[in-house]
Amino acid sequence: MARILLVRVAGTSPETDDMPLSTRNGLRNRYLFLSDLALLPLATILGYVLRFEGFSWPAPYGEVAVAYIAVTLPLKLGFLLAFGLYRRLWQLASVTELRTILHATFLSGITCFGIGVWVLPGTGLALMRPPLSQMLLDMLLTGAVVSLPAGSFSVPASCGVAGRAARAPDAC
Repeated sequence: MARILLVRVAGTSPETDDMPLSTRNGLRNRYLFLSDLALLPLATILGYVLRFEGFSWPAPYGEVAVAYIAVTLPLKLGFLLAFGLYRRLWQLASVTELRTILHATFLSGITCFGIGVWVLPGTGLALMRPPLSQMLLDMLLTGAVVSLPAGSFSVPASCGVAGRAARAPDAC
């Protein structure tokens, strides 16, 4: 009985029981990294779409968006790596992990804001700076993109077999 609860809580299966925990965790976190790699540029594009109320942007902003994404995407992923977000066991995530996500995305957002305001136009990588509202939207959407997939891993574990034993029957 205890083995079944351990399997449910740790998110393992009989096929992966003999694998080290870091390998099992690495497989899941690799997919989180790939989802961030795909969704973070889309968050920036969504910020532009919301800012300009559609896909018809004034001429220089398309080039500015490409330059902004090219410079900030590796930076955002670097912040997430540095904060250890791809080394966590998300099935057991708590408020501490949410706080870490908020710190990582806030600091990357502030850094990307500075890059958009000073670095891109100052170095000539872009003709003009991105709109300030777009960079603020990008910061908020980056937080959402990073926290939603990671948070979805913790919901089944908290409402699983072991979670129900520790809570009231109608809590999940």
